[in-house]
Amino acid sequence: MKHTRKEKGSGNLLSFLLSIVFFGVIVLGMYLLYAWDVGLEDLTDVSVFEIVLLSLAVFRLQRLLVYDKVAQYIRDLFLDLKEEKEDGIVYVVRTKPTKGLRRLFSDLFDCPWCIGVWAAVFTVFLYFLFPWTWPFWLILAIAGASSFLMLSINMIGWIAERNKQKAKKHGGERQ
Repeated sequence: MKHTRKEKGSGNLLSFLLSIVFFGVIVLGMYLLYAWDVGLEDLTDVSVFEIVLLSLAVFRLQRLLVYDKVAQYIRDLFLDLKEEKEDGIVYVVRTKPTKGLRRLFSDLFDCPWCIGVWAAVFTVFLYFLFPWTWPFWLILAIAGASSFLMLSINMIGWIAERNKQKAKKHGGERQ
């Protein structure tokens, strides 16, 4: 049996409450879709193009919130920041709070899968509630496709470089 080690009381209640909020957001979104008369046929007749568009938009939004430097200020809201000076250079040291809501949100923004689910909920509801946001999702989708291509090409390069290093290492052993 695999054992895991976790701080006692490290956010289980807050995680549970966040899960309730998550399902509340889904129920609220469904209520708004119904109240604003977004027809069920609109929701059940989603084209493959729309699924791909929204998937790429969520992918890009998730990467933006979890990894991109331009959104670091959002993640910093939930971190403890401390400046340290070394050799005349000022560095920012970021650490997670030990408990509380800031810790919960810090963990959330550190998890691409978690942010991806939240981003998907907001993207889908906003897409159907406000059709005029379509250009925003298109721009995110194009940026997402570009990011995906870049990551894929980088991965191919890393694999090629690793194989080249292996070949060089094994080739040198045979001589």
